[in-house]
Amino acid sequence: MELIKWSYFRRNEVKALFDSHPNSPVRFRRVKTYYFTHSADWSLDDPVITKAHMEQMELLLNRSMGFEPGYLNKRQTKYRGQNENGDNHSGNQDS
Repeated sequence: MELIKWSYFRRNEVKALFDSHPNSPVRFRRVKTYYFTHSADWSLDDPVITKAHMEQMELLLNRSMGFEPGYLNKRQTKYRGQNENGDNHSGNQDS
């Protein structure tokens, strides 16, 4: 998958097209240091957009715009504060 083009859409929003889904513009919103997929105008002419496609689109857009470090940091810190069982590990114990 490759990013064909992107353009600013609204404040803190970007619209992008990808070669795997050329008829389905995808909108991204900015959150602090990266952009995330907000919505897609899916076309029947394109394959279904899966979660894996959206994650790859996010990475390509953030890389293109220079926000890849913020995006990758978001991915790494997503589960910070949770142990391997998914339980919160904030130090407070409810008894």
